[in-house]
Amino acid sequence: MTRKQIEEAKNSLPRFNNRTYEEKHIADELSCREMINSCLIYCNPTAFYDETTHEFQYYALRYVKDLGEETVKRLWDEQLTDFGKATVQFGVHTDSEGCCYNNCIWADERN
Repeated sequence: MTRKQIEEAKNSLPRFNNRTYEEKHIADELSCREMINSCLIYCNPTAFYDETTHEFQYYALRYVKDLGEETVKRLWDEQLTDFGKATVQFGVHTDSEGCCYNNCIWADERN
């Protein structure tokens, strides 16, 4: 899922207090996708999943606990596919503390 697709899915969910179990599960999956994207955009995919050892790492552990390994691996694979069609712009902004930010242009955001 691209950033646009994730945002649309998040906006379709009810606010926090009124969510069903299924809606909470969907929200967790969307959050997991966002974390995967962040690791990919900042060139640190092994902080989420190590393809060499086939092990989930620090940023994936909460999602593995809540969603299960099979679901998180499926989300990882799906995000890798979409990310392969994206372009990352490095260093597009530096904040007042010196932190540098990247931007991802997804396939559905191109003209």
